[in-house]
Amino acid sequence: MEEGPQKKAYLITLGCPKNSAISEEIIRKLKRSGYVLQEEIDSSELILVNTCGFIESAKEESINAILSLTDKKISEKKLVVFGCLVQRYKDDLTKAIPEVDIMMDFNDLNDIEKILGLSYKDNDKSIYYLSENRSWEYLQISDGCDRKCSFCAIPNIKGRYRSNELSKVIEEAELLVRGGARELTLVGQDTSMYGLDLHNKTGLDELLSDLAKRDDLRWIRIMYQQIESLSSKVMEKMAGNPKICNYLDLPLQHSSRKILRSMNRFGDDAIFLDAIGRIRKDIDDIAIRTSVIVGYPGESESDFQGLIAFIEELEPDYLGVFEYSNEEGTKAAQMRGQKSASLKRTRANTIREIADRIGVNKKMDMVGEEKKAIVDSKIESGRYLGRLESQAPEIDGETVIYSSKRLKSGDMVRVAIEGTEGYDVNARLCNKSEMEQVEFS
Repeated sequence: MEEGPQKKAYLITLGCPKNSAISEEIIRKLKRSGYVLQEEIDSSELILVNTCGFIESAKEESINAILSLTDKKISEKKLVVFGCLVQRYKDDLTKAIPEVDIMMDFNDLNDIEKILGLSYKDNDKSIYYLSENRSWEYLQISDGCDRKCSFCAIPNIKGRYRSNELSKVIEEAELLVRGGARELTLVGQDTSMYGLDLHNKTGLDELLSDLAKRDDLRWIRIMYQQIESLSSKVMEKMAGNPKICNYLDLPLQHSSRKILRSMNRFGDDAIFLDAIGRIRKDIDDIAIRTSVIVGYPGESESDFQGLIAFIEELEPDYLGVFEYSNEEGTKAAQMRGQKSASLKRTRANTIREIADRIGVNKKMDMVGEEKKAIVDSKIESGRYLGRLESQAPEIDGETVIYSSKRLKSGDMVRVAIEGTEGYDVNARLCNKSEMEQVEFS
C-alpha cells in the first residue's frame, strides 16, 4: 500500500533558549505525526511561529515575523502562532491579525495534538529525539518564576515557578542521549531553584548526579542560575565532575545597590565580585556569562559609571546588554526617572564595546593553549564545527576544528587553539581524541 504525500511544516523560533526547548518538543510531536520540517516556507502547508514577548524589541520582532508570513500565506496553508507574545496579548493579536488561523497560549499547548489534529502512528517516540547534525540539545527542567523583579513581566506571562518532576526530566534526558545528544543544556527561568518546590525537595545537585550517570553523555551545561540561590553542592559537583561544564550563567542585571533594590534584586558590586572571585578560585578555568540592564528608571550617570567600573573588574567572558524596556504590568513601568530611548541606546552601546573588548581579548589569550572541545558538525573534508567547554550552544561563538582524522558528531577531542575571530576560535586537533559517536551522513 502506497503512503500518501508527506506533510510539510515550517517553524520559526524567536527569543531565548527556553523557547527553543519548547519548539524542539513541538517538532518531535510533528514528526511523530508524519510531518517533515522544511527550511523554506513555500512548500509547507503548516506554518508555526514561536514568539517572544519579554521586552519591546522582542515583541516587535515577533509581530514583524508574523506579518511577513501573512503576506506569503495562501488559503491552503495554516498559520499557527504561540509563545510568550500570545500568552500576553492573545485577544488583541486575534483581532489585529485575523490572517492567523490558530493562536495558542500555554494552556493550549497541552492540547496541541487535538488543536492541530496530530495522530501518532507508533509508540516508539525515541526515534524522534535524534540530534540532527549537532551534538547538543536543550533540556527544560522548570518554568515560571516566583521572583518579583520590578522590570520583568515573566511571572505574569509564565506563572509561578514549577520544577519538572525528576523522573520526567530523566526520561527526557535518556531519550535525547539515545538520539545522539552528547551535551545537555539545562534551561528554566531559575535553574538554581530546581526541585525545591517538589514534594521530595529534589535539588539541582541531585538532578546533576542522576544525569551524570549516563555513559554516553559528555557534558551537562547549566543556564540561568541566580547568584543568591547558588548551591554550594552544585558548585562542588561542577568543580569535581568533568561532565558538568565549568560554565556559570548568572544574570546580575546591574552593580548599583540602589538600582538593584529598585529592581527588587539581590546584591551589589562588592558582593558580586567577592562571590565570583571565590568561584573562580575554586573552579579552574570557569567561564562567566552574565547580563545587565542599562537605562533603568533612576539610573544616574554615577550608577552607570559604576556599572562600567564593575564590568571592567569582573571581566566576564560573555555579557548580554539590554536596554531597559518599559513593560506594562510591571512596577518599574510606573516609576519616575524614565530614560530616553537615545540615552538607553548610547549607554547600551558603550557597555557592549567594553564587553566585546574583554570577551574577545579573553579568547585571544587562549591562543597556544590546549582545550577540550566537542564536535558538532562537519563543514567540509578536514574542517569541523564544534565548541569549547566555555562556549554554550548558539550564543557564545563556535570553534572551527582542523583535523586530518575523520571526526564524528559528539566526539570529545583535545584541540590546540591557533587563532580567533571575535568570539569564534580556530583550532587544530591534538593527537589525543577520547571517544567517537554518531557518523556524519
